[in-house]
Amino acid sequence: MAISLEKTGKLVGEAAVGARVEWSFTITNTGTTALAEVDLVDHLAGVSDLSVDWAAGEEGRIEPGASVTAHASSEVTAQDLADGKIVNTATVTGVGGGAITVTADAEAAVVLPATASPDNGSGAQSKETSQQADPSDVALAVTGAEAGPWIAGLVLLLGAAGVFAITRRRSASRV
Repeated sequence: MAISLEKTGKLVGEAAVGARVEWSFTITNTGTTALAEVDLVDHLAGVSDLSVDWAAGEEGRIEPGASVTAHASSEVTAQDLADGKIVNTATVTGVGGGAITVTADAEAAVVLPATASPDNGSGAQSKETSQQADPSDVALAVTGAEAGPWIAGLVLLLGAAGVFAITRRRSASRV
């Protein structure tokens, strides 16, 4: 018995407080026995209109190898804009033969592009300004350059061990 859950999210329109985000789910019975009491829970506060399309069969039941889809929506909050993304987790459960419960989780993130600055109090939106990043301000990827001192120390240590071994061998051959 097994169940899987896939989840995606899509921003509808521009990133602003109150903008709609559509969430889509695919629930699949990946096992070899039918699952009953299939239940989908979305953990994001403010999710609404969560509905499962049971077109593949009886409500709450998924046959082996079959999938059903579900949809929900939420609205972008001021905190979401400040975070620059919405991360949403959902859980699906089902009960198989022998009353064994199977569970799957899925997470989806919707990245919110930067938008114009908020209302300046006059009722008018401030103009959005666009600046390209100065290439000299961009951090470079770590490529192993920090390993230089470690490698030099290792080479020095190996060299010292080699000198010690040669000196010891010469001392032993004189005896």
